[in-house]
Amino acid sequence: MDVIYTSGGGEDGSMNRLTLSRQDGLARDWLADWFTKNGFVQQVDAIGNRFGACRSSATTPLW
Repeated sequence: MDVIYTSGGGEDGSMNRLTLSRQDGLARDWLADWFTKNGFVQQVDAIGNRFGACRSSATTPLW
């Protein structure tokens, strides 16, 4: 997740990524790409929150 901190991060380590800003769009695009590359099923809710779910059989531990 270090990559996502570079979008909207300040030199002092602070974070300021306003919703609907260019930085916010870049972060959301990065997350969508990460979900795709790692096999997650994606959903976006009515206000633009992005969720990723991984599928697994009952016999496969996730951790």
